[in-house]
Amino acid sequence: MQKQIKAYIYCRIGEGGSRNLMDFQADALEEYALKNNMNVIGVIKEMSEGKWLDSFEMNFLTNAIRKREINVVLVYCRSRISIYIDIVDEFEMFCHAYHVQLLSIKDYMISQLI
Repeated sequence: MQKQIKAYIYCRIGEGGSRNLMDFQADALEEYALKNNMNVIGVIKEMSEGKWLDSFEMNFLTNAIRKREINVVLVYCRSRISIYIDIVDEFEMFCHAYHVQLLSIKDYMISQLI
């Protein structure tokens, strides 16, 4: 029997950004999850500058990771976690410590073109 993959979708746009962009991210990630037999546990949508990992939404996500409720965090691209690459790397190391994979579908789409 195949282990079920439990995923959280995390979407973020900049403050003052278009809600349509947020919906585009969520729709693309939900479609990816469906095609890859992932069970979406929740969808987090956030409007922020994307600098630090101290928002209510990010705290909710990190708590789900700590409680081992999920196996995967799906993002459209890694910059949705933070605009600072070292913060993204720190978040990815945190995920790795709890055996959670951070998946960017943009990275996946680029790899399919090569």
